[in-house]
Amino acid sequence: MAVLKSKQLSTRLSGSYILSGSTQTFIGASSFQGSVTASGDISGSVTSTGSFGRLQVAGNTDFTGDLTLGGNIQIGDADTDSITITSDLTSNLVPNADSTYDLGTSTKYWRNAYIDSVITTGNVSGSSISTGSFGYLNVSGDSVIAGNLTFGDADSDSVSFGAEISSSMVPDADSSYDLGSSSKNWRFGHIEQLSVTHVTASGHISGSTTGSFGRVVASTVDINGGTVDSLTSLTVANNVDIGDYDLRASTLTVDSIPSGRVVYADTDGLLQHDSDLTFGGSTLTATTVTGTTIKDFTTISGSATSTGSFGRVDTTGDIYASGRVYESGTSVVDHATAMAIVFGG
Repeated sequence: MAVLKSKQLSTRLSGSYILSGSTQTFIGASSFQGSVTASGDISGSVTSTGSFGRLQVAGNTDFTGDLTLGGNIQIGDADTDSITITSDLTSNLVPNADSTYDLGTSTKYWRNAYIDSVITTGNVSGSSISTGSFGYLNVSGDSVIAGNLTFGDADSDSVSFGAEISSSMVPDADSSYDLGSSSKNWRFGHIEQLSVTHVTASGHISGSTTGSFGRVVASTVDINGGTVDSLTSLTVANNVDIGDYDLRASTLTVDSIPSGRVVYADTDGLLQHDSDLTFGGSTLTATTVTGTTIKDFTTISGSATSTGSFGRVDTTGDIYASGRVYESGTSVVDHATAMAIVFGG
């Protein structure tokens, strides 16, 4: 094997050679056939191109300039190898085949992805124990979201529905959640049929067809038209004003009126009752009767301990008295009339 000292070589050398010295410089185009083994550094000019049919480096390698690698490139030969990129990428990362390769695995996730826009033709999934945050999420196709969902984290957030709802809205627990609040009411509720256990409204409840209520408790009920029927019970604590309409019931019970009292309308239209006017069976009893005409009674009777006064008694039948009939304290039999007055005493 020939050993060459450090000097310029201008001839074609064949065989095996060992170049010794601290630095060996080849000026111009140099061609090496076979293997080249270097125990130190191999460097080239920044203005020229070095070409290797195959480059195998057993130790650490530093490239200080620009590097262009052509052909297929494989970096690492085991998952114990690692790649560290400290520079920025100035190109796209495009897979060789569509829907074939992944970023990360099911056991090795990338921590955070800072991406302006995510466009996917498949599924977007996340871990059930971690939180995903989106500044803006736009899904153009159908979407199925499983698991618990929370929309907004403050009442200053808003949710808008531009589409129609094609399913039922069922609460997670019975009698636990509200629609609206005492300070924020929904404006109108357009509902075909409403079945509730309790309705509280500060405004109007209106309908164009028939409404069925198991129970109505309200401070004011205003029925402008139609008919209220099939009532099992109507309990009113205050006034009932039906205006120009009729109130019909087979039985009407007022809690504060004792049994047998006769109910009448006062001058202000309110229903009243008095202990002096009662009715039991077929007998109407009045302590004092004042009027111009009393007629169409089968029997008029009075107490034996009180005095009844009539300006005139006009009858087409008989008058029967178990005691005497007096006028100014004198017993009178009027023979000028066609009727007979029969005294029992």
